Amino acid sequence: SDQILDKKKEIRYEEIFRFENEKHKRKFKMLIDGAPGVGKTVLCRRFCKDWGAGNILQQFYIVWLLHLRDEEIAKAKSIEDLFQLDDNELQAEIVQHLKKSEGNGNLLLCDGFDELSLKERTEHSLFLDIIRGKVLPQCSVIVTSR
Repeated sequence: SDQILDKKKEIRYEEIFRFENEKHKRKFKMLIDGAPGVGKTVLCRRFCKDWGAGNILQQFYIVWLLHLRDEEIAKAKSIEDLFQLDDNELQAEIVQHLKKSEGNGNLLLCDGFDELSLKERTEHSLFLDIIRGKVLPQCSVIVTSR
């Protein structure tokens, strides 16, 4: 809430995941805001690349990049809707794991929150429920927005 805005500051890439309290390393919520074109999407892609290379975020089993400008992602009403795969068996396994673990050990990068409709940003929506911890309460979340 208001506490989030009080902590707004510029930081370097190397400092993003340095937490004052070690317990926040496993479960956190983070907002990255910036003007159009400053590199928020590129930053999210770099997080994924560096996680895959073993350089950062190794406390997570998996890092999910969700482009909220993607219409299929934006209109998701359930966890099942977020992970539409050609392999139905794999999709069911992923969804089952996420629900059973409540998102523990997962990081969701929600890129482009500002690109959701006003209704999806202000009223009941899957993404608000994820951010608020009502859905996947053990999941860490990074949200980018303008």
